[in-house]
Amino acid sequence: NTPKVTAKYDSQGFRKLMGSMREKHPSIAHNFTALRKKALEVAFEETGYDPESHVEAAFDAFITARNDVLLYDDSLGALKVLRERGLIVGAITNGNANVWEMKQMGELFDFAIKAEDAGKPKPAREPFEIAVACCREVLREVAGAEPRANATAGAGAAVRASGSFHHATTVSSTLLAVTSTPASTSTSTSTSTSTS
Repeated sequence: NTPKVTAKYDSQGFRKLMGSMREKHPSIAHNFTALRKKALEVAFEETGYDPESHVEAAFDAFITARNDVLLYDDSLGALKVLRERGLIVGAITNGNANVWEMKQMGELFDFAIKAEDAGKPKPAREPFEIAVACCREVLREVAGAEPRANATAGAGAAVRASGSFHHATTVSSTLLAVTSTPASTSTSTSTSTSTS
């Protein structure tokens, strides 16, 4: 229990602190996990608490709530339809939400990429290049075993964003639905993001 922190930092104040951490530590500006932990360290220090005793617990409480998403009514149904059609489904986010921790969602994704894993945020190429690599790995794993992998020997991956999901707090994520195409077809990528 750290009441002095909440007394000093309301949600807007903590967002400003996060922004100052982004300016002070540009090398981790894409890494929301590291930025939040830095901000928590400062907040605890400024209010007389030992950061080592509180940062991890505070972050764990945050990320648990962060992954408790509010979905659009048709989100799960749409994801299931994509899977039933044999598509590879993945997510790319600049945040630190984890689809594997979201109720009913993890089982519908083949991969998820965070900016902190890619080293750069969207719209940089790195997250999308990792997505293409993930798609190729999935195709290799299931080649010949599932409809989505049939006729994919050496096939390229056509990546298209087909939607996004909504969170109770601000989020911007790209949902990718991937289908295999003839090797002669170049990889195409378009993004569709939603910030709520």
